Amino acid sequence: MKHRFPLLIAATLCALSATIGRAQDDSPVPTAAPADIQRTLLQSFPVPEPGHQTVFVRVDLAPNVQTGRHTHPGPVAAYVMYGSIEVFIDGEPPRLFRAGESFMMPAGVVHDERTAATGAKIIASFVVPEGAPLAVPVQ
Repeated sequence: MKHRFPLLIAATLCALSATIGRAQDDSPVPTAAPADIQRTLLQSFPVPEPGHQTVFVRVDLAPNVQTGRHTHPGPVAAYVMYGSIEVFIDGEPPRLFRAGESFMMPAGVVHDERTAATGAKIIASFVVPEGAPLAVPVQ
């Protein structure tokens, strides 16, 4: 455990240095069932701003799934550990992130993600108001 914390900090710092593009998804892909996405809480702690917390999560996405359009109440920094994930934001071309790459999603941005045949494993750092959900579905 002692050695994993510096790795998480390094992954988060790498993730904060990249941003994602905006994209439009025109292909009809089924939305992922809850069983297709598993989140494993790695760590959660308060941030200096009162009423907020930072939450580290490992996200396991099954092969060939789409997360569904959603937002986050705070910024998210993500690092792809395994596989790849394509990120879609309206009005921008899709962005593909492979293992070893990172990206950042600003708070409130409506987006969607899709995995390829390998699926994906991601470490994500969420900064959210205490008690808020990590993601909010959008129609």
